[in-house]
Amino acid sequence: MNAELKLSINKDLLEKAEQHAKEEGHSLSGIVTRYLKALCEWQPPVQEDIYPEIEALIGIGGQLEDKEKVDYKELMAEAMSEKHLK
Repeated sequence: MNAELKLSINKDLLEKAEQHAKEEGHSLSGIVTRYLKALCEWQPPVQEDIYPEIEALIGIGGQLEDKEKVDYKELMAEAMSEKHLK
């Protein structure tokens, strides 16, 4: 069962949206309906499904664990010495 929806939207945006819908072969009503349906059905991923390393990289988890502590300044000094002292 369909119902009408009245929206207030910027005139320029409406014209661009109507043009886009026409170019894609869709109606503006259909595009809005599909968007609202997807928005209502979207579920955030369950954090248990994400590896801890990925959580750390995207900022929702803890810190990445170093298997062994590495002195990055020392590594850089060694690399520079190897490169420039040969």
